[in-house]
Amino acid sequence: MWPGRLTWQIEATVGVWHSVVVGDAGEPQLSLQLGLKPAARWGFGHGWFVEAGVGLNFVAPRYRAGDRRFSTRLNFGDHIALGLRFGERRQHELQLRVEHFSNAGLRNPNPGEDFGQVRYVWRY
Repeated sequence: MWPGRLTWQIEATVGVWHSVVVGDAGEPQLSLQLGLKPAARWGFGHGWFVEAGVGLNFVAPRYRAGDRRFSTRLNFGDHIALGLRFGERRQHELQLRVEHFSNAGLRNPNPGEDFGQVRYVWRY
């Protein structure tokens, strides 16, 4: 019906979030993020694709930045991306991605956090 190809993948992530907590005299805080997210990818054209996914993330200790504080360690993460796969075997990938994390209103406060990313992937 539509040109292109729809594929699915499971994304496992490990991240470190660095923030400065104003209330603690500017002390930096590191939070470890572990995530698992199914994502759908629609490929079209010559290597171009759009991708979207929603999954669960564990963030410990609970994320704090300025006056923003997550009330839960378990949060949802969703993303949308525009990307390009290239190379002889399409082994390189470049993405422009926006990601949002929050607990979906299960507990307050729920300020959420948004990240803009440029991502490079090399598939070997």
